[in-house]
Amino acid sequence: MGHIFYVMGKSASGKDTIYKILRERLPQIRTVVPYTTRPIRAGERDGVEYYFVTGKRLADLEKQGKIIEKRTYQTIYGPWSYATVDDGQIDLGSHDYFMIGTLESYEGTRNYFGADALVPLYIWNRKCRKKTWWQQEFAVFKCEATANSVTGHVCVNSNKFGISSH
Repeated sequence: MGHIFYVMGKSASGKDTIYKILRERLPQIRTVVPYTTRPIRAGERDGVEYYFVTGKRLADLEKQGKIIEKRTYQTIYGPWSYATVDDGQIDLGSHDYFMIGTLESYEGTRNYFGADALVPLYIWNRKCRKKTWWQQEFAVFKCEATANSVTGHVCVNSNKFGISSH
């Protein structure tokens, strides 16, 4: 059985950086592209960072029972929704996956697939005691790919989860 390695943390915790490193160092682990109703930003591509959809399209997916988890935030531009959709991207019988999100999205995904399918990787930073600048220190997870595992401060048992960088 495959697993979903779920990178999560607060805004500015460094989760995007760690997610990018994981993807680069372990390309055999697939990623899941979430859906959003927010407008596409400069430099983003539909189907890469997100699938950019209308509110109506997301509501249709919800009516079809395809929503794994969904959250909506009230912004100054109106409500923006983000969702993980059961659209065929995830096949835990054959593959492992990386996902990135919030604690809320992790919980929804865990409720859908079950706790045994998810490996939570919570990232946070601590402020260093410098007077002029602060430096991000990844106190929980310093990722390094080795021949057979992901190692760092988060204990990921490579035998149980079958991680390999070959």
